[in-house]
Amino acid sequence: MRYADTPRGIRFLNLLCAVIMIHLIICLPAPAAQNPPRSSQTELERAKELLRQSKHADALLLLEKLAAENPSDPEITYHLAFTRYIVARSMTDAAARRNARLKARDAALRARDLGSRDALIDAILSEIPPDGSDTIKFSKVPQAEAAMNEGETAFARGDLDRAIEAYERALKADPTLYEAALYIGDMYFKKGYRMPDGAEKNALLARADQDLAQDYPEYRKNNREKLRRYVRQYIMSPDN
Repeated sequence: MRYADTPRGIRFLNLLCAVIMIHLIICLPAPAAQNPPRSSQTELERAKELLRQSKHADALLLLEKLAAENPSDPEITYHLAFTRYIVARSMTDAAARRNARLKARDAALRARDLGSRDALIDAILSEIPPDGSDTIKFSKVPQAEAAMNEGETAFARGDLDRAIEAYERALKADPTLYEAALYIGDMYFKKGYRMPDGAEKNALLARADQDLAQDYPEYRKNNREKLRRYVRQYIMSPDN
């Protein structure tokens, strides 16, 4: 089920427009695979499960191997592009991050050449320029910027609790930081969505709703172009 199809998702779309790409999860519709070997298909499903668990680095290792073995498979290449992009976002070294972003762009270009016309591939290509540069910053407040980057690294590792703690520090350092509130809510939604039905699940989803529903009209007024970029992307549940 798509998050955007739920009442909470509709409310989020109306209030906040979108969540940035690094929180898109692998359940976006992928191009049809060209019948890879059974062993590769099994490993691809394992990679998808790792992504659903936010274990991006582990998934990337598996996807790199699959892509080398199946260079013409559009589905594998699609997931490789997404995962390279996510992992690149967590890198603190500028040169390493630029190199990783170039690899993500290369995979996205190959996915498009293999027939993908998916919005996620278009968004990656729009986000990463040909030189791989990354000039987008979260905040002009140094403490908030550092905390957001810590949160991104924790998210890429699948450590949602650590990510929440970092995003909360970022929001405290810069109370106008719109993305921090979005990311906190997104982490709580991911945690709650995976829980079995029960009081803890409901509590986590209620907390997510609280964070996602925060309104930042001044931010929207001053960041219309960024929001237009966000709204081109899908908001999905962590599980397909």
